[in-house]
Amino acid sequence: MKVLKYIVFIFAAFCAVSFLFPKDIEVSRSIDIDQDIEFVFDQVNTLKNWESWSGWKELDTLASLEYSSKESGKGAWQTWNSPTAGERKITIVKSIANKQIETSIDFYEQGRDSGKWAFSHKNGTTTVSWTYHVNMGYNPLARWIGLFINDSLEQSLQISLEKLKEICQEKSLEQTLENA
Repeated sequence: MKVLKYIVFIFAAFCAVSFLFPKDIEVSRSIDIDQDIEFVFDQVNTLKNWESWSGWKELDTLASLEYSSKESGKGAWQTWNSPTAGERKITIVKSIANKQIETSIDFYEQGRDSGKWAFSHKNGTTTVSWTYHVNMGYNPLARWIGLFINDSLEQSLQISLEKLKEICQEKSLEQTLENA
């Protein structure tokens, strides 16, 4: 009986402490890309393009993807179905040409996250900022997981942005060679 009391106490403490952790987690990363803002914006605004630069796609090669008939902009969506990572749906909920994109990521039973992209251009360089917001909800286990998710999210965002930069700058080099 004493062991059961300890187990209940430990479980209660585990749950209580979890509510001291943040419910919302936000991670941001930025990168400078030597390419026109229109091209960079289109790479993000067209969800099918994400296949070539998303760090998550590389981590989950078994995922099957489906796209809405609308290829880009507000209302475009992509579903992701994977035996390892489950299902999700990314929808562009806001798109302001060459300035901002907002996405909603639906994990169905597991909740919903969001992403915000900001674009600016100066002296031939486009700066892309990506902010990913996770709502851990009121689940005590999710709150504990939230303590460790920052590094993973930061790394995934950074890898994706670096691949985006590589693709955009390759295109810029191709354009330069064509115009020469």
